[in-house]
Amino acid sequence: MGWRGYKGTIDAGMLFKKMYCKKCGTRLKIKKNSRIVNKGDADFSSAMPGRFTPIGMSSYYDATYIYLCPNCNSETTYDEQCNIAKIQKLLKTKILKDND
Repeated sequence: MGWRGYKGTIDAGMLFKKMYCKKCGTRLKIKKNSRIVNKGDADFSSAMPGRFTPIGMSSYYDATYIYLCPNCNSETTYDEQCNIAKIQKLLKTKILKDND
């Protein structure tokens, strides 16, 4: 059966920076996407972050974090949102005109 590991990281900027939606200007919330990766899956990796070796691990819990707008339900990754935040700061507005 084995044991189940955990693989997930969150950027420090997601915890400490206020980010705003480019479509409606609402403050973004953090959403956790998680899934279980089993040993036979193509995404399975026996190399885990940290100093522990996953001997006998049959599956692990993989978590990724993204931004979610509670108003318009648009999703953005951290890297994309950092680029959007730079543009918002240069233009001195939260809502950008080139909505896609």
